[in-house]
Formats: sequence, C-alpha cells, structure tokens
Amino acid sequence: MDLLNALLPSRRRVPAVVIRSTRVSPGLQRIVLGGPDLAHWLGQDGVAAPTAWLKVYPPGRDGRAYTIVDADPRFGTCTLDVVLHNGEHDAGGVAGWALGARAGDQVEIAGPRGGALDLLPDTRWLWIGADASALPAVRRILDVPRLPAQVAVSGVLVLPEEGDRLPLRVHPEGLVWAGAYPEPPEGLPVAGAPGQVWIAGENDWVNRWRVYWRRGVDGGRIYAKGYWRTGGSM
Repeated sequence: MDLLNALLPSRRRVPAVVIRSTRVSPGLQRIVLGGPDLAHWLGQDGVAAPTAWLKVYPPGRDGRAYTIVDADPRFGTCTLDVVLHNGEHDAGGVAGWALGARAGDQVEIAGPRGGALDLLPDTRWLWIGADASALPAVRRILDVPRLPAQVAVSGVLVLPEEGDRLPLRVHPEGLVWAGAYPEPPEGLPVAGAPGQVWIAGENDWVNRWRVYWRRGVDGGRIYAKGYWRTGGSM
C-alpha cells in the first residue's frame, strides 16, 4: 500500500475536518473542509484545474467522487457540493453523511484527479449537458477567465427542482435549465465549425447523448462521464 501511494499520490488518503455544513438548496448540501493536512494538500498540481475532483471517504462508508467547487489555499479550505438526489435512501452513503455532518467531524479525501476538459485551439463552440451532480464542474468550466470569449456555449442543465438552480457566475444564453432529462433529437448533429462536447450526470442519459454526438463529432472532442446511475451509485 505504501508503494501504491508513492506511485499514485492522487490515491493517497488525506485527513480533513468539516469546517461548515450548509443546506444551500433542497437538493444540495455544501461542505467546507479544512485542517492542516488538507492545507498542505491544496498545494498540489491539479487542484485548481477547471473540473478537478476528489474522492470523499466518511468514516465507515464507501468513498464517492465530487468536483471541487472551490479551493482556497489562503484559508486552507476546500468546498464541495453534495447532491442529495438519493435523499434518505442514501443514509449509508456520502449523501447521508453530508446531511448529518457538523463542524469538527473527521473525514478523509483522495485526489485530485482531472475532469477531462482541455479546450483545443480551434474550438469555436462547446455543448454542455449536465445534471445536479455535474453542476459544480459546469460552474468551474464557465468561470471567467477560463473559457475564451470566442467559444460559443450552449447545452442543457437538468435540475427538476427550481430551488436547486443556483446562479452561475457566467450563464450563456444558449445554456438552458430543464426540469427533466431531454432526449437527443433524431438525425445527425449539425456541427459546423470545430467544437467540443462535455456531458456528465446520470449514466444512461449521458450514454444516449454520447451516441448522438459521435454521429457528427470526432470522439476525441467528446467527454462523456456517468457520475451516477438511476437505482444505484456508480
């Protein structure tokens, strides 16, 4: 195990402590982590990447991956938004832990790892598909100045509960909220100028959109990741 940690530092578990736990919307619990070990961890390469994520290991529970909402080396804190889409049914998982988390609670993290959004030099459009589990990553993608002005953004953010639609710092007109998962249209996508696709969220929905876009966009320009699966975690 020590050899594995040396070879793969992103898998090494680091102790952290809960600084704050706040219900920011009906379906989101915001957890702010701190502690001396985490403060040192924040100095690693990759923590500030637009879609970087880490894995959270509450005591006695399986770990789960979450996008880093904010990492602040000045104060030695890291912020995560835990989606409560499983509600009370996930009492034994990370969502259940987050609902009951209090300042001073201990937890472990591992990471960071990347979320695979590397804009290519010729990219002129970006289509985003995401649900609540991927919204923190979308916020980071859109955060100025990471996204060049010449890249036109469109897509859909699926959040059935309007109270979960927290304001985005940047919200392009082409990126719309939806109350249900839209299905890909019939026919081929009209790509036009070179672009890229970033999709994350419920596994089966993500896969349907992956198939759609691959009809007209090179696979190397598509990032599609199932974060969770209806009826069970990933």
